[in-house]
Order: sequence, then C-alpha cells, then structure tokens
Amino acid sequence: MTCKIKKFFFFFFLLGSILLTKNIVVKDYLVRHVDLSIRSL
Repeated sequence: MTCKIKKFFFFFFLLGSILLTKNIVVKDYLVRHVDLSIRSL
C-alpha cells in the first residue's frame, strides 16, 4: 500500500468512528423521542 492510500484509509476510519458515535447519540435521542410520542398517543 502506498502512503496516500494509508492516509486515506486512516482518515476514512476516523470519520467513520466519529459518525458512528454521533449516530448512536442521535439514535438514542430519536428512540426516546419516538417512545414519548407513542406514549402520548
């Protein structure tokens, strides 16, 4: 592997992990919000 590809993969992995942690937070928020909406019905 060339240095460029390694850097790209590292950046992609970093971005993916950040998005994953944000997704978990968003998902948790959405689940709570939807749960409250269903209960209010």
